[in-house]
Parts: sequence; C-alpha cells; structure tokens
Amino acid sequence: MAVARFRLTLSIREARYFMRHSVKLRTPAQERFERVFARDILGDRRVFLAPSGRIAEYWILASMGMKPGDEVITQGFNFPAVPAAIEAAGAVPIFADLRPDTFEIDPAQLEEKIGPRTRAVIVTHLYGNPAEMDPIIEVCERKGVPIIEDCAQAVGASYHGRNLGTLGLACYFTFGPTKNITLLGGAAAATGDPELGTRIAELSQRHPRTSILQSLKLAAKAAGMTFVTSPVPFNLVTYPAIRTLSAGGGDPVHTVMAEKAEPLSGIEQTPLPSGPMAGVGLAQLERVEALNAARARNGWALRERLQSVEGIVLPPSVDGNVYLSFPVFHPRRLELSQELQRRGVDTDLGFMCDCSQLTMFSRSMGHNPHSDRAANEILHLPVHPFLRERDLDRIERELREALRRVM
Repeated sequence: MAVARFRLTLSIREARYFMRHSVKLRTPAQERFERVFARDILGDRRVFLAPSGRIAEYWILASMGMKPGDEVITQGFNFPAVPAAIEAAGAVPIFADLRPDTFEIDPAQLEEKIGPRTRAVIVTHLYGNPAEMDPIIEVCERKGVPIIEDCAQAVGASYHGRNLGTLGLACYFTFGPTKNITLLGGAAAATGDPELGTRIAELSQRHPRTSILQSLKLAAKAAGMTFVTSPVPFNLVTYPAIRTLSAGGGDPVHTVMAEKAEPLSGIEQTPLPSGPMAGVGLAQLERVEALNAARARNGWALRERLQSVEGIVLPPSVDGNVYLSFPVFHPRRLELSQELQRRGVDTDLGFMCDCSQLTMFSRSMGHNPHSDRAANEILHLPVHPFLRERDLDRIERELREALRRVM
C-alpha cells in the first residue's frame, strides 16, 4: 500500500453540517463560526470570514491606510499571493531572507530591512511550525513596527503556550481543502485592535456571498478529493495515475492545484464563504484539536526516526508545531522525489518560491540565498493525521534506501 502525500479530513459530520446550513438559510452560520473560531483559537480577537488569504491580508493592510512608497517586509521564500496583496494595498513588498536551514524570516535580516517607510512586518508560520517570535517581536517593538501574522498553515499552532495569531496587531488564516481546518475554501482575518477591526468589517461588507450552487460545487470537489485520497481508491487508481503522469518529470497534482503568480485583482467581486461552508468549518472546529494532535504526534515520531538519516537536512521544529507538512532539504530533491515515488511514498515539492526573484515584483528583486535554496531543495514527506506506525516506518525505510541511490 502506497503512502499518500495528504488526505482530506472531511467526514460524515461535515456533510451533515453542510446540509443543515444549506436548508436553514436564516441561520447566521458565518457569524457563529467567527465567534467560535475567535473563542477556541484566538481568545478575544475579532474574526472576519474572507474570500481568500490574500484578500484577508489585503483587508488588514488596506485598513492600516497604506500610502504610495510605504513598505511591508515579508520573507522571500513565500507564496506569491503574499507580496501581491501588499502591492494591491498600495505598498511595496520588501523581501528579507530566511534563517539558514529554516523556512522562517531571519531576525537579523529583518532589522537591516526596517527603514523609515516600513509600515508592517508579515511573519509567516510555514507548514504549521511557529516562527521564532521572541527576537522578531523584540526588533519590531524597538523599531515601532507592527507585526501581522500569516497563519495560513498554522490554525491551532502555538508559541510558548500562546496561540499563533495572538502575537501581533492582526493575523489571517486560510481554509482550503488540504489545510488543517477547512471550509472547502475561504479564509479569515482577525485583530484585537477595535479601530482596525471596524475598518476590516467595512471592507468585508462590500463582498457578495458564495451562492448555494457554488457551495455545492466546492463540496463536490472536496468529496472527490476525499475519495481519491482514501486508501483503496488511492492505491488502485490515484497513485498509479500519479506515477504514470509523473513519468515525464511533472507532477499532475501540481498541474491541478497550482495557482499562477499574478497581481491581485477583482477583489470586491470575490465572494465570502456561504452558510453551508461555515457549517463545515463549525464541524471542523469540533475536531481540530484531535486532528492537530494526530498531526503533531506523527510529525514528532517521523522527526525522531529521521534525525540520524544522512543526506537530508531537517529544519528546526518547536513545541506548538501542528505539522501541516513535513519539509526537508535535499540538493537533488526531484531525483529523490522520483525515487520515493517508485517506492510507494508520495511526496510533494510544494508551491512556494523565492519571490525576490520574480519579475512581477521588479521593484523588490534582490539576492536572498537561503530563500533561493529553500525554493530549490524543499521536499515534503507525508505527515497527515491518518498515518499509522507502519506508514512512518515505511517512510523512514524507503527514504534511507532512496538516498543511497540518489546520493
């Protein structure tokens, strides 16, 4: 049996909640989700459902009143939508490099990049692992620059006992099908600042709601993804198809799921999550603690197995990591990925890149060697909550053998 790179966490419970909120059109499911998410994940912060993470980020930055020439610092290794939202809000993205052997912003670089035009720093908690916040907070407080937390991959993760999303002025989350909590799509912005919250609310009210028909289409797509990543269909159909279509060096999963790097446009035409989608989120909130615990248990167990494996570099991991993914560095990652595919371990190269090398951000291009390395050496191993001990043993065994052949 092959080991899938991910499995969706949807269940019959989510289907029931979706249907319940499809017929009870007057039930304010969106508002209830915002309240419950705030209570369970963020404490007293105000939460606003958003069409996407990039729009949630845009709302926050636009509500801060960005002016031409203002700068917002973010890490170079990133999803292009993050700097695209900075530009859409009227500011200039400034790229800082990563700490060596990590996927998080370098505090020393951050201090160098902060200048008189810096209006905010976006700290990204990639793959469910909290960034090392103490030195970042120290630098930003000393410089008088607010922090925005990118928690798109880190719902329920914590840093020194504090939930991510509570360490800065504002934060945002995303809820796509493969995240550790899903609404079938959409996102959320949150803040503890009343004035900023009022301005975000005003922006959110300009958006339409996702229709019932579109909600049903999203549900059908998610149901299909759930089916094809379940053990029997995955092994009988999905994995053989992935291997066949990958023979030419591509990744069919990326072909289906990848998004183009492009400017953020059509903002106010993009719909907010519907009541049925919020219903799915409410069902997920009832399970997120257990699902995160399973991810973390598998992540730490896999990390223990791989500590002594020569040929890969494990980035640091800290308490509070919810292991949305399990990234490693390898200089010949494509060959290693292909060898693992042949051995029944499905892997992923990820969707991040070194944004400081993209011509669409020509005003901000620069040399960030650690971001460039991450973009070219990252390989994601399976770590989803449905892995069993024998799956973890197999990942270790096949990785060791694959490395012998690739090195």
